[in-house]
Amino acid sequence: MPNVSVRVDDERREELDELADNAGLSRAEYIRDALEVREDYYELQQEHKELQQKYEELHSDHEILQQEHGELREELDELQAEYDEVKQELDRVHREKRQVLAQREENQELKRYVEDELSWREQPLATRLKWWVFGKGE
Repeated sequence: MPNVSVRVDDERREELDELADNAGLSRAEYIRDALEVREDYYELQQEHKELQQKYEELHSDHEILQQEHGELREELDELQAEYDEVKQELDRVHREKRQVLAQREENQELKRYVEDELSWREQPLATRLKWWVFGKGE
């Protein structure tokens, strides 16, 4: 490994020696470790910037999705209200249809009764008397 010389003042050298002793390393080993840590620091700093950028993109996407969710929720509420109105109208139409069908059945019964009465009255008296005594055989 080639040698590299670095000049530092006495105060900085004493600080390096104290830090190296505390770590149980020689001054050179401590400086090499510090340089490796510094390199790792720069890599982590770059990774942090990339992750921060990714976070900001995701946060922006999240805000857009929240806004879209709110708009879709409003649209769903409007469609649900419209559905409820249409369902009420359909129920009303079904009730009216049942009423019309019931009225129609009643009208048909009334028509049969009137037709029967008319056919009764159109018959000669003897036939009507026979039907009254023995019943009208249909």
